[in-house]
Amino acid sequence: MKNSLFLLGLAWLLLACHAKQESNIRIFDVPIENRTSDFKGKIPTDHPVMLMTMEKSKYTWADLDRYYRDELPREKEKDYYANVKNTAFSVLVGVHGLAEKAPKEVIAFYVEEQSAMPYTHAVEEYVTCLDALRGYWPDDKIRQYAIGRYEKTQSYYQNSTVLQGEWEKKRMQYAPLLAVAGE
Repeated sequence: MKNSLFLLGLAWLLLACHAKQESNIRIFDVPIENRTSDFKGKIPTDHPVMLMTMEKSKYTWADLDRYYRDELPREKEKDYYANVKNTAFSVLVGVHGLAEKAPKEVIAFYVEEQSAMPYTHAVEEYVTCLDALRGYWPDDKIRQYAIGRYEKTQSYYQNSTVLQGEWEKKRMQYAPLLAVAGE
């Protein structure tokens, strides 16, 4: 059921991102350039991460991991960079089973990546990764990352002019972070 809801949400995201794009991109070997977007931060529908999401049976977590580490840093100046990083994380964990299939150091890398982001929408995936790191990371470190993620997201919502007042509506969505931390 959870997986179905995740895929339904992901399908909605993909449909929401559908727009005219200017590109003849091929995955991994052509830089992404000259794209148009309907709103700031919108991920182009032909972006490799989106293609790997739509054609998920053709790719593994390792393919997406390779793209994330090797190719995505070249897009750092793009307005959609943060959104594509969050989407890649969601797909890695929710679709490709990163927490069950990848080595612990890879899972730790993505937890650290998400911790550096101003917020995460992928709370369940983040918690799944923290749980997978039990025994690899000390409990204090897991607690630190869970509380840090909660507090950073809370601050993001409370200090955003666009999201003013939204934290009270959203904070229960982030409660699993406190549960992981033992709060």
